[in-house]
Amino acid sequence: MKKIYIELSDICHLACSFCPAQKGVRGAMSPTVFTQALDYALPLSNRIALHILGDPCALPNLSQYLAITREKGAQVELVTSGVFSHKHSPQTLLSPPIYQLSTSLEAGIDNAISSYGTKLTPLLTQHLHNPNCFLNLRIQDSSLYQRQSILCDLLRQILPDSISTPTHKAYHPALHHALACNDLSALFDEKGRIRLWSRAFLIKKTHFTWAGFCKTSSTQKFCPALKEQIGILSDGTIVPCCMDTQGSINLGNIAHINLQEALRSPKAIAIKNGFKYGRAIEPLCQQCGFTS
Repeated sequence: MKKIYIELSDICHLACSFCPAQKGVRGAMSPTVFTQALDYALPLSNRIALHILGDPCALPNLSQYLAITREKGAQVELVTSGVFSHKHSPQTLLSPPIYQLSTSLEAGIDNAISSYGTKLTPLLTQHLHNPNCFLNLRIQDSSLYQRQSILCDLLRQILPDSISTPTHKAYHPALHHALACNDLSALFDEKGRIRLWSRAFLIKKTHFTWAGFCKTSSTQKFCPALKEQIGILSDGTIVPCCMDTQGSINLGNIAHINLQEALRSPKAIAIKNGFKYGRAIEPLCQQCGFTS
């Protein structure tokens, strides 16, 4: 598999317009259960994403979970709003086992977080001088064009001044001019990225409607769920993908079965066989707007 999703918690304390899912219901996964989940996940993939719903950085003991993954040799992907990143040292968030740290700038903008730029600046400055992992600043394409001036104002606050020096030049020479003009549109490459410096990108993500929230339903779909990914919610529920934020397609609980057993279950096999022929058999999948 490409990656396994293990949700540390469904807590984030925010109300983002792009995230309709109910949060703060399951709470945090204990380190003991996390260790068990990781042991089940690593035979399938070395790449572990520590999120499905919620913000991992909202947990005060995030470093404890990272220490466990480091001991077991996993590569970690972390997605955060950036609102709570100041609660952890930049070194913690930018060093092994972290392989990729993605920050949703839209979350901070959406919630009008006070001193949001101040919370992010130390992280970006640290990464510029020591880019051990990939750092992605993300915003959805639908919001980008509606909020360009707000986004550009935030970027002017958080991007280190030194990227314009001879030692650390911005990878895109027109970046500073585009920020001054509040128009980044022409700088994105065919993959929707602007390279800021080594291993650092501003990424334009395609807008999608979360699973279960589409107004229309379709049975004609291909999906990599259960082939390229599988997820474990913070209460131990095993789900086919990172879009099943409410555990609607319950494949069992890691307290009782491991991931290999879940993948061999009749429900999982039926879902995979359906997608193999372009059919979504689960109602949640039929109402999902995500495209890989």
